[in-house]
Amino acid sequence: MQTLKNDSPTSQHSGAKIWISAALFCLVSLVSFSLWAFDIPFLRGANKLYPAIAVVFILGGAPSMLPVFRANNGSVGQLKYLLLFWPAFIVFAGAWWFFWEQFHDHTGEILGSFLGLAGLILFFKLGFRTTRSFPLLLAIAFTWYTMNYYIAEYVHNELKFATFPGAGPLSRLSWGLFFGIGMGAALAFVTDSLRPKNAAE
Repeated sequence: MQTLKNDSPTSQHSGAKIWISAALFCLVSLVSFSLWAFDIPFLRGANKLYPAIAVVFILGGAPSMLPVFRANNGSVGQLKYLLLFWPAFIVFAGAWWFFWEQFHDHTGEILGSFLGLAGLILFFKLGFRTTRSFPLLLAIAFTWYTMNYYIAEYVHNELKFATFPGAGPLSRLSWGLFFGIGMGAALAFVTDSLRPKNAAE
């Protein structure tokens, strides 16, 4: 992992912290998708369910990324990161939702996730500089996200037709699991590249 300095005892461990943050985000994802998995009556309908899922991601997602952020920056810029995470994730979720509503197919999913991730990364760049280029960050984040998204879709579709008890909720939670792995890894990789703009090279 590229770092600015190696004067922090945690900076050398940022690689491990990427996966810690990704795992924490995966837990957040499971909680979020449980709102769909267990068919909560007052959240039925896309106009209620999607915003509720996004709120869980926004509130839980930002703290889940702190291990990898702190590995390189300590507490410097931590509050700014938290404050930027929330609107950045709203940009991603809003783009995905918009294009999904336009197409309702893989075209909408791909356009929404690609442009949403691009917007998320650019939003972070408002407050931080990055140790990796924008095209590299977007390419790796989009690859991780997309690969796991379609694994999630496949596993979900296999499980939802199973006949054992609880197959329905389990199929939906499996989507949350793999979405969490992909999005968590993408976010952690992007977060690992962030540095305060006034930090020394």
